[in-house]
Amino acid sequence: LFGEEISYIIDKNGEMLQKLEATNGILTITIPKGTILLDKYGNPFGSLSISDDNDPANPPDDASIISAYNFLTGGATFDPAIILTFTYNDGDVPDGVAEKDLFIAYYNGSEWVKLACIVDTENNILTAYVTHFTSFALIAQEMPVITETITTTQPATTTTSTITMTT
Repeated sequence: LFGEEISYIIDKNGEMLQKLEATNGILTITIPKGTILLDKYGNPFGSLSISDDNDPANPPDDASIISAYNFLTGGATFDPAIILTFTYNDGDVPDGVAEKDLFIAYYNGSEWVKLACIVDTENNILTAYVTHFTSFALIAQEMPVITETITTTQPATTTTSTITMTT
């Protein structure tokens, strides 16, 4: 993983017999003991390879990718889910993006799909639980500015006000 060879032990049914945790300082992968790891054919998982994705698919509109990784064992599945944790620096967050609006997504072959994740802005980490391997990215999404025009009528005058809200 991450350019190093890490050994792990699984039984003939694909069950992890020990906890595995590996990190490169930005992405940490945790596979709990007892997790069933199967390849895309339903056989016990053989090996795992992760690499930086230096040319990820385009992010959603008004978004940018902070970091991305290819899990080169696409189609592998996990039960229960394994844990992906991305770490970021404050300087990685683009202007106009609140840290709480960062998210982890996976690429399904045509678009990035946002995952439910835990955002810890105090420690600069995001955590998501995943049940399969593909490409994953930490994405910064600018929140749209919502402009609403309200017209009120009062006797003998009409006033138009514009309210701008950023979520």
